Formats: sequence, structure tokens, C-alpha cells
Amino acid sequence: MIPREIIFGNLEYRIPALSPDGKYLAYVGPNHQDGSCCYIFVQEVSKLDSNDAKIVCPDNRIRNFFWAEDSTTILYYVNSSGKPGDETYHLWSINAVDVFKGSTPKSIDLTPGEKVNAKNAIANP
Repeated sequence: MIPREIIFGNLEYRIPALSPDGKYLAYVGPNHQDGSCCYIFVQEVSKLDSNDAKIVCPDNRIRNFFWAEDSTTILYYVNSSGKPGDETYHLWSINAVDVFKGSTPKSIDLTPGEKVNAKNAIANP
């Protein structure tokens, strides 16, 4: 019998996604240094064995994310209110590969506004 925790427990890592050029792997996972969840991490595919994943988005309200076609930008949804049950999401963008150049990526809210609710972005036409 499969233990309940395996089927119904929290996933430690989720939503793995390769960049369109295949150079980077992004996923949502916990920050083991401070115990928070769930941040977007990016790692170079050529260095998967090195355990060198970088946090590119330290926001634990992330619902989903996907790569833009340029293979450097990640678009992601964040619960803008931060309140459970309030399903108001904003769409944000971040240059995910800046961390490999030694700089801190800057998040940009693409849907600013108090009553704005972003839904159903299409990554590939």
C-alpha cells in the first residue's frame, strides 16, 4: 500500500519547466535556508549535478509560472492580496538569468492596479 503522504502530501518541488532554448531549468520549491515556500528557482541545465540552483523570485504567493520565448524572462502569477480565498492574481515578469551574471533580478508587475485580475496568458501562439 502507498503511504497517504506520498499521494496527498505537499510536493517539495513542482512545476518544472525548461527554457525554450533548453539552457535553463526552472521550478518552484522551498528555500531550505529560511524554511519558506514556494520560490522560483533556476538552474543551468549543463550544471544540474552541481546543486547550483538560484532563487530568482523570492515571493511565496506564486500560483504558476512559464518561460517567455526569449529564454531569459519568466512570467508568473502572484496572489496580489496575499489573503487565502482572495483569488486576485497579478502577472509579473523577471529576467531569470540575471542571477548567473551576478546581479539581482527585478520583478515587474505587468498588471498593476488594485482590482486587476490576470488570467490565462498564452506563452506560445
